Amino acid sequence: MANVSKQVLDEAAILTNDRAAVRRAREFIDRLCREPVRPEYLEECKRLYKPPRFEDQRARVKPEQERARHAKLWLVRLKEYSLPESEVERYEQGEAKAEKRVKTRARSTTDSFHWPSKPRMADELELGDWIIQATTYKDKSIVVSPPRQLLFIDHYIRDRSSGKERWVFHTEVPRLGESMTWAGFRSAARAVFGAGELTPPRTRPIRDVRAADHLLDLWTPGGRVSRR
Repeated sequence: MANVSKQVLDEAAILTNDRAAVRRAREFIDRLCREPVRPEYLEECKRLYKPPRFEDQRARVKPEQERARHAKLWLVRLKEYSLPESEVERYEQGEAKAEKRVKTRARSTTDSFHWPSKPRMADELELGDWIIQATTYKDKSIVVSPPRQLLFIDHYIRDRSSGKERWVFHTEVPRLGESMTWAGFRSAARAVFGAGELTPPRTRPIRDVRAADHLLDLWTPGGRVSRR
């Protein structure tokens, strides 16, 4: 893909008032804005820039060269579980770190979930990715929480004798967010998945952008269940 990008440049623009599209654009810009752009850096960019050369025919990408599309949204299945007392202090250290990363404290707070071993999504998730979690409680009820964004992933050794780790996913969530029942979520998501695909809930990436936007749009930007 790197060789292709040197030979082919694609640009696109869109004018829209769709909330999901605007939200995606803002998330993308936020990911790029890691540090200020100063005059010295701009001069260095101009020095290094080389205009692209276009061939008569675009380079073709073979199917085996194509990369899987990054999933900006994950559905995560959880179960009610209390951490052992021996882990609480270390766990809280991560929570304190997460609180410092919240951008809008008036509207957002932190939350987290954890895994007893490294899950596949730990290698795929990026800062700012969205997560919708479905939690099964001891009474067998399943509650779907409003979308939250990843702040960072923490992990530590929870059992030194065996070397077992704890993987903790710290997220930013809306303070006034509303949850919905699994039945309500599944009904609203049928337009994307069909009834059978979400029975029972399972951890999975949502790679299709339209599907991800549809699920995120079940809530307002403030985390309230959308009444549309």
